Amino acid sequence: SFWTILSRLGPEKWFFTIILAAIGSSILSFLIVAPLKKLIQHTQSLAYGDLETRVDSSLVQRRDEIGQLSVAFNDMSDELQTMIENQQSLLHDVSHELRAPLHRLQVIVELTRDHWQEDHKETTLFDRQQQEIDKIHGMIDELLMLSRLTHLEGQSTTNQDMMLATVET
Repeated sequence: SFWTILSRLGPEKWFFTIILAAIGSSILSFLIVAPLKKLIQHTQSLAYGDLETRVDSSLVQRRDEIGQLSVAFNDMSDELQTMIENQQSLLHDVSHELRAPLHRLQVIVELTRDHWQEDHKETTLFDRQQQEIDKIHGMIDELLMLSRLTHLEGQSTTNQDMMLATVET
């Protein structure tokens, strides 16, 4: 057994063997824990909205499971960044595409209201239509603000303050 072998070695060799095992375990632990800590930092950065974060090439080039995990993390980050950018772009595009027909509708309502101005019953109908148009304008404004605010999540605090000032105006 293990203890029998150690007892044959004598106390000096036994102590030396334990010291070597401790040093070997420490080195092995460092080789595993240090890269995992780096991966944890990158994961937290991504969780806090930093879509630009990627794992260092030193970890990606490893030929073990940590290297495979690093490659998978970078692939996931790329896909996530692309999806969020596409979503923001879609929100922005849809909002702007809705504005043109809405403005045309508003002009038609105003022109028709001017034509029927003497009929009080028709004016009430046009007022109701204008209220609905204003509601849709409000929803579009909210979509644009959501798009801008979502874009801010991964930026620095200084950029966020500048963008928030722009959004609020």
